[in-house]
Amino acid sequence: MDNGIGRPGLLGDDQIAMDYIYGMALHEDEERIARLRNVPNLDIIRRAVLLQMDQLLRVVADVRAQVLHDVQMGYVSLASPETSES
Repeated sequence: MDNGIGRPGLLGDDQIAMDYIYGMALHEDEERIARLRNVPNLDIIRRAVLLQMDQLLRVVADVRAQVLHDVQMGYVSLASPETSES
């Protein structure tokens, strides 16, 4: 299976973003840094990271909306267990 390290390594935006985050921004993982060498320029890396962040923010917004809906419908309570017993 191709790990994207050799030329020509085909990397998706999700792989590029995770390689940047874990290879450069957080941990300096050598395998991830090696894969990033196949990315022709920094703009592609920036775009990939921004796309992943956009997707993450959309998921957070959807989960927030679902929690608020469930609270409004009475499916869940936001009261702590200590206050709900008294």
